[in-house]
Amino acid sequence: TGTNVGYLYHGGGSDSVSIRQNFEGVTYTAGNVYEFMIDIGDGKYDGSGDQPYVLNIYAGSTLIGTRSGSTGDIDKLETVTVTSDEVNPDLNGQAIGFEIVNPRSEDGGDLIFDNVQATVTPG
Repeated sequence: TGTNVGYLYHGGGSDSVSIRQNFEGVTYTAGNVYEFMIDIGDGKYDGSGDQPYVLNIYAGSTLIGTRSGSTGDIDKLETVTVTSDEVNPDLNGQAIGFEIVNPRSEDGGDLIFDNVQATVTPG
């Protein structure tokens, strides 16, 4: 919907495609809640259809929150939220990262996203 929109194309086959970013200066603290909101959807053209997605939150290389779903062939973007659910003091100081995965493996498809926002709620 904005000037810059992310796009993950999967051309079929068994591998997924993904994009991940670690956030400089944002590190894990046990008890804090890390939440990401993202506008995600499928394109408004032939072949876009219902697209599956997986959203992951990491502390270093450890998965601390995940959400999977599908776009429902809505031809627009909708806001989806994923929240951390891990409380592990051994992860303190690890960089927080966010990953978007297009796991489609049959006939491929486009996953479109925009407006990624993050919040940290102290525990």
